[in-house]
Formats: sequence, C-alpha cells, structure tokens
Amino acid sequence: MSLLLVKQVTKNGHTKVWKLKSKLGLQTFGVSRKCNLISADSSLSSFSGCLEYRNNEWHFIQFNL
Repeated sequence: MSLLLVKQVTKNGHTKVWKLKSKLGLQTFGVSRKCNLISADSSLSSFSGCLEYRNNEWHFIQFNL
C-alpha cells in the first residue's frame, strides 16, 4: 500500500492536509461537497481534478486547463 500526503495552502495562509491510501482508488478534488477532497480555496471550480493510484504511481488529472 502506498500513502500520499497532499498539502494545500491558500493565498490567505489557510492550510489543509489529506492522507491518501492507494487502496481508496480515484479521489475527486474541488469545492463541491460531493468531492472526496474538498478544497479550502473557494476560487476553484466544483470539480478541479482527481487523484488516482495506478501502475504503482500517483496521477493527478486536472479538469481545468
């Protein structure tokens, strides 16, 4: 099992940290309450991206280009 620590720091200094285990599968990220990882930065879109563990590597897929 792999563990990923994700740290978000907003412009005003608010910090949020998540611990992701590889066995959880795909995790969505954004400001929507339906996301698995809810952002502390309200300027992001509802669903900004997702994190996934596959082929022994972590991948971040960004939805907004």
